[in-house]
Amino acid sequence: MNRNYILPFTLLFLSLAQLACSENKPTKTQEQPTSHPPLFSSLIGSWQTIGLKATYHALTDTPYVVQTPPESYEQEFNMKPIVTYYYENGTYLMEYRTTGDSIFSKIGGTWSTREDTLIMNHGGVPKTVYKYGVQLKGDTAIFEGWADLDKDGIVDDLYQGTQLKNQ
Repeated sequence: MNRNYILPFTLLFLSLAQLACSENKPTKTQEQPTSHPPLFSSLIGSWQTIGLKATYHALTDTPYVVQTPPESYEQEFNMKPIVTYYYENGTYLMEYRTTGDSIFSKIGGTWSTREDTLIMNHGGVPKTVYKYGVQLKGDTAIFEGWADLDKDGIVDDLYQGTQLKNQ
């Protein structure tokens, strides 16, 4: 794939997902947990994307990897790192800002957790459910899962993202 094409494509689908994709619609119980397990409570607040790695398994034998460490995020994507707000009522909002700090996009939906998994129900069209395994290390969260990032119809692309909790 052309590198000029893949980077914006990656941002769009990583933001919609942040990780692995599932075609099954969650039940109402999954969307609105009655008690807040440790992962749910730990995620409430504002988180900033500080790094990502996406491994695409397209129609070639060799995977294509996009990896961006924190120090080159703005330069690589020509935007500020994505900020995700996880609210206690089970909704989330992802904010996209230009390097000049102007908001150019907002994406939201509902979220819940099950054990060590974050489940994000994207409210856009088409409605999509993303599932991420989450490892918390202090104020850092590492997300990992499978998704169809290149939209080839196959859930075979690996997303790994790191977010830092804003204080």
